[in-house]
Amino acid sequence: ITTENVTFVLDSCYSGGGTRGNFRVRSVPGEGLSPSPEELTYQQQWLERLQLSETELARRRCMGVGKGVVVASAQREQEALDAELDGFYAGAFTYLMTQYLWQQTDTIGNAIAQITRSIKRLSSQVPLVDGDRNQSVYFINKRVPPTDAVITKVEGNQATLWLGGVDKESLEAFQAGAMFTIIDERGQASGKVELLSRSGLIGEGRLVESGGIASLQPGMLLQEISRVIPADLKLYIGVDPSLETEGKAAEGAIEAISRLEVVPAQLGNVPYPGGVHYIFSRMTANYWQRLSEQEVVDLPAVGSIGLFTPGLELVPQSFGEAGEVVKIAVERLEPKLKSLLATRIIKQTLNANSSQLDVEVSMLLVEPPNQVITGTATGESRSELRNSELIYPHRLPVDKLFQFRVTNHESSNLYLTVLLIDSSGGLVVVFPYQWPASEESMQLRPNQTLVIGEPQQLKLKAIEKGTGEALVIVSRSPLKKAVKTLVSLAAELNREQGVVALPEPVEVIGDLLDDLSERAGVAVRRVSVSEIATLSLTFEVG
Repeated sequence: ITTENVTFVLDSCYSGGGTRGNFRVRSVPGEGLSPSPEELTYQQQWLERLQLSETELARRRCMGVGKGVVVASAQREQEALDAELDGFYAGAFTYLMTQYLWQQTDTIGNAIAQITRSIKRLSSQVPLVDGDRNQSVYFINKRVPPTDAVITKVEGNQATLWLGGVDKESLEAFQAGAMFTIIDERGQASGKVELLSRSGLIGEGRLVESGGIASLQPGMLLQEISRVIPADLKLYIGVDPSLETEGKAAEGAIEAISRLEVVPAQLGNVPYPGGVHYIFSRMTANYWQRLSEQEVVDLPAVGSIGLFTPGLELVPQSFGEAGEVVKIAVERLEPKLKSLLATRIIKQTLNANSSQLDVEVSMLLVEPPNQVITGTATGESRSELRNSELIYPHRLPVDKLFQFRVTNHESSNLYLTVLLIDSSGGLVVVFPYQWPASEESMQLRPNQTLVIGEPQQLKLKAIEKGTGEALVIVSRSPLKKAVKTLVSLAAELNREQGVVALPEPVEVIGDLLDDLSERAGVAVRRVSVSEIATLSLTFEVG
């Protein structure tokens, strides 16, 4: 078969080797590497078969990709990272691209744009495309329903599952008790499968409702029905070797904060084998030099204490003054750590790919022409948004007013809250913003479009460069506990109108999670895709 529809996916970096934080660099050690003799021999064989000279090969290489598409996980001068993702290791880019393909088929340009936004939570690498960005991914135009998992092996009414379509932010919520429905290529549902256990992306499940199917078969596609969220979800903090002599003090101070657990560094390629969410560290001369080479601005002083991501990216506004002692640093960081924990808890409900609620959300500038910054949707609106092939810049200018528009395409009332997360991890409630709030004030009627950020009522704007994320949470049921807690907080702050920062975010998010879920045992909460939608809007400020 002869074809010009060829796609190369390269998840590797220029050189380097070793580790970066808790991630491994996807290359062999050394710089200025040359091709091996075997590679040169293989290249020569192809030159002879194609009757090409080395001069002609060089000329054609300079022309770029004539046919097909080349997708690379990082720029020429960047490292590509191998990440620990809740029990398994994978190239950060490879995992995100695989997960994207299980949820949608679109142009390669749109795919890479979405993956680039997602990979920023793990690494500073920037993927690229060489070739026609408007081509469909792998040149496949077939539309298939979004899928979270597939059956790979069957023994009686039990099956092995591969959960390749589950988002990394909510993977931990797919534990024993999570439920899936079996669908065909047209999206028609039949039987139900319960997850019995999971290790990484491999799960074991059993058929609990046949729904007319004769038996389980390898290759059957699964969509999420519900997930289970541990009631005692924790934030794991790695303690960097730079704090070796202060390790015990760091461990004691951090674990004095409820639901935070310390993971000491170990020898070896991966210092935190079970994975961590953040790394508590001093700024060493080596770290400072690496960040400087990456042209990171406003670098903290050497000797200061703060937080890194698992890929050794700075957590903004987390580092203090040089020479700060560990105990004081933890006390200073306590509000930020609590916000990071609260964000981790609520992100276990992210389900834009699987929610059955029909909701559409956009974030746009107030000033004409009211440019849309970012948008997302669930249910039928998700298919319409995807088919429209809209490209958003995902960039919010500094000091420009913006607003949210949320549309309920359901035939019944829904209930809404909106949270904003800044680049430093701070968490604020954007909606409701009229106090005291009530269940009715958070209601979204059928076919209603609610605008949050009308300048006469609420002025929303970013005041400094960085990254941001909005979480739009919609439920069929009233958010009773969350409303009660927020009203009490607004009263303490003597607030009648405006956004509310959360001084005890874990408490508020815990109440919100209670509103969104039902108990499925002593230690877990069950969240159903037919009852809630949690949507994430990420954007750059600059």
